[in-house]
Amino acid sequence: MKNKKLIITLLLFTFYLLPAVLHSAFVDLGTGARPLGMGNAFVAVADDANTTLYNPAGLAQLTREEVTLTYSQLYVGIDGLSNSFASYVYPLSKRYGSFGIGWYNFVTKDLYNENTVLLSYGHQLLGELPVLSGGINLKYLAKKYVANEWTAINPVFAGGTSASGISLDLGFLCQINKPLSIGFSVENLNQPDISLQSTDKVPLGYRVGAAYKLDVLGPLSGFTATLEDSNIAQTNSIRAGLEAWFMERTLATRLGFSNRDISLGAGYIFKLRDSEGELDYAFISPFNFVDAVSGTHRISLGLRFGSILEDEEEGSAEETEEEEEGTEEAQSTQTEKSTAITSETPVTTTPGVSKSVKQLARTAYLDAVKLYNKNKFLKAYDKFNYVLKLDPKDRISPRYISRMRGNVERTVNKFKKEKDLQYAVGYLSYVDNKINVAVTVWEKLLIIDPTNEEVKEYLKKYKTGSGQAQSVEQKPVEVAPATPVTVPAEVKPAETKPVEVKPATKPAAIDDEEAEEDEEE
Repeated sequence: MKNKKLIITLLLFTFYLLPAVLHSAFVDLGTGARPLGMGNAFVAVADDANTTLYNPAGLAQLTREEVTLTYSQLYVGIDGLSNSFASYVYPLSKRYGSFGIGWYNFVTKDLYNENTVLLSYGHQLLGELPVLSGGINLKYLAKKYVANEWTAINPVFAGGTSASGISLDLGFLCQINKPLSIGFSVENLNQPDISLQSTDKVPLGYRVGAAYKLDVLGPLSGFTATLEDSNIAQTNSIRAGLEAWFMERTLATRLGFSNRDISLGAGYIFKLRDSEGELDYAFISPFNFVDAVSGTHRISLGLRFGSILEDEEEGSAEETEEEEEGTEEAQSTQTEKSTAITSETPVTTTPGVSKSVKQLARTAYLDAVKLYNKNKFLKAYDKFNYVLKLDPKDRISPRYISRMRGNVERTVNKFKKEKDLQYAVGYLSYVDNKINVAVTVWEKLLIIDPTNEEVKEYLKKYKTGSGQAQSVEQKPVEVAPATPVTVPAEVKPAETKPVEVKPATKPAAIDDEEAEEDEEE
């Protein structure tokens, strides 16, 4: 018992030594139960809110808002040692990058307090494989000693018991191919002097590592292996970590090694309405430590929420501009879109579609975007394909179609509510023209979610005995730019004599059933 008290006293006494030898100030102890469960080797993984501290370039990988909170009791057996970490990440877009803020705190009770506040930014520099991202941290570092009898007589504290400074980090992350990525970060580039009396520079440090990720590996629904070399405060460490996900990425186990400690960890992902929570735990046991003192426990709670950031393509500015034009333009051109209805007439794309057909396509496009924004992907898919029939040169509708497929495929591959999964499977079956499979899935879905009016409508349309053949508006169309396209009988070029249409009537190119749907919406 006496030996234990002596060891604790000696450890805490080091915080009163001259600042010139306080190299422990702002030295990385690691944070986040997930990274530490993987041996603190995270510079090349960098795919959650912990990346603000490990590698700011990893912010460019995140697709949703994310927050994480971590608390740790350091070295069980020594009272009063703890650290905490909080981080929030907000991805703007692929074009403008992602921002993050963070706070890191290290405390020795009644003796010393250390705080780091981070402002982080990450941006994708190269968009095609290899994908290269860069990031920067601006850090405010502050330390404070608790005033007591010792600080009152020690000349080191004559000018005060606190000091602060500004520090810079740089990070890079390169995805060589889908599974392999390489990460590199440099910490405290400017080595700020945070001293009370004599020089006390925060040491320069670096991390360099590689990570190999697989979405599926045998029975595993996710696997990551990572290796890292780090040099912090002139102390070199080789680190390695493993992470394996089970049960459709709901449960994880982790294992980590370094030349100084070994770690074990676990994680659990759970649903909170449209958000996703993650609870992580890690235990780190150092080698060659003193008796009566054990390792460190860490627990983290994370939350991902908000809309998923979608990939941008060229012309996204044009897409945004078209969406913003909105209903006003659609209403102003409504009268011009009323054209005669005669027999089928071929319309070619040389040099362009007639004005009246373009206007009709424009209205259908705006309707499709509204359906897309309401997550009514089945109707939106049909509308976008109808736009392509009218105007095969339209560049935006194919992006939406691709985007919707990506959305529902991600739903299938992630842990989702049962009704969301059934809807996604039904959508994929429908767009792949597997109508019988889609009908079966929709019937199951209505048992789970009987309020889904969109699925009710499609089930009624395609159930045995009604709607056996797929209508021309529901079959995907692939059109080469110079290929002539036949427009449905409802549309004829502008030179045809128009037919009077009542103001409230929907354009004739949209069938009566669709007109009723649009009016309801």
